[in-house]
Amino acid sequence: MQALPLLDFKTLEVVNLVVAIIAAVVWATTGLAYRGLPAARYLFGSSLAVSFGAALKTGLSPDSAAWISILALESIVCGLWLLYCGVRSFFGRPIRARQAATALLVTLALLIVFHQRWLLREAIFVFAQILPLFLLLPLFVKHGSRNSFGIQLAAAGAVIGIFSYLTIGLACAAKGLELYAIPSLEHVQTYGLLLGMVSASLLVFGIALMIIEHLLHEAENMAKRDELTGISNRRDFMFQIERVHALCAAANMPYSVLLIDIDKFKNWNDSYGHAVGDEALRHFTRTALDQLHSDTRLLARTGGDEFSLLLPGEGAEQAAEIAKTLVEQVRARAVCVNGKVLHLTVSVGVAVYMPGSQAGYNDILAHADVALYGSKNAGRDRYTVFDKRNVRDDDAPFPARFRLVDKPGAPPAGVGERRKQGLPQSG
Repeated sequence: MQALPLLDFKTLEVVNLVVAIIAAVVWATTGLAYRGLPAARYLFGSSLAVSFGAALKTGLSPDSAAWISILALESIVCGLWLLYCGVRSFFGRPIRARQAATALLVTLALLIVFHQRWLLREAIFVFAQILPLFLLLPLFVKHGSRNSFGIQLAAAGAVIGIFSYLTIGLACAAKGLELYAIPSLEHVQTYGLLLGMVSASLLVFGIALMIIEHLLHEAENMAKRDELTGISNRRDFMFQIERVHALCAAANMPYSVLLIDIDKFKNWNDSYGHAVGDEALRHFTRTALDQLHSDTRLLARTGGDEFSLLLPGEGAEQAAEIAKTLVEQVRARAVCVNGKVLHLTVSVGVAVYMPGSQAGYNDILAHADVALYGSKNAGRDRYTVFDKRNVRDDDAPFPARFRLVDKPGAPPAGVGERRKQGLPQSG
């Protein structure tokens, strides 16, 4: 069997240095572009430490001082611990700085003690790199490696790194302690270093993909969220009600919709300013969320002072109870802004999709809108459940707040009919 060719060790170390420098540039750019991402700073520090150590290690010669060699090895190990801290930061886990510092101090002490026995020093160096890589694996597994290609790549890099460093470490320790004579230690070291470079590349690209996936997910969430209140926005609500309608129709289940307006909200803005109005919206959101007690219920801000609540699988009795509680709780909870104690009230319209009904989700929204105007006409600070027996067919146009306007500046369909009938407009 033909022996494997001996790779040039110095060339591999230079390539390893180039990889570390490229990683440092990537993380520096990421950190500058996304200042709200602390993990990027740890990862930049990691690549910088590895680059510094690799540069020193590449320039080592038999005549180099022992402290230079120790500094080079310690810097590379420090870089891996910073990588570990960066990944923990990315996943929102506490940074274990004390754990990393202790491991680095132990590594430094061992390198100093065995600095004259280069094989044992090399074994200590590679074994010290295994621990942070090993600690990365539970993080990758816990945070959904099956759903993220970036995490899968990074986990593969960690596994390859552990294997390569373990192989080199065992070979160096066996020969250094004269337990076993390794006939081709140079081959083990060079191919181990090659695998280490593959490991580093996979870790860098994997973590970079993790960050990209995270930013894309964050952008997607921002597109679905109302910036002021943090709850779903109109776009997400319309997507969810269409989905819930299809599911409930197929499963022969009911669902309910509540349309909610904060009473005389325009007066709040005119009298106290937009800052007070914004706090009133946040106060209502907190109050409403406190009453939901279920992850399946969806609260969304669908207009300036307009909110919508979707209750999958819940019928008229449950919806009316929630509407009643919501009206009472909003009335009971005052909001304090800039020393002023202010009281909110809301008007609520309730509509229910019943199994077997031919109504679409647009019709349910229209029914809830009619019920909402019923609450306003009756004096506000109350809820009304839609009853088709009390409404003429032409009294329930599709609500303006949910209708797309085809022509800029043109009023939504149905608004003109409301004006003709003398019905109040939205607000």
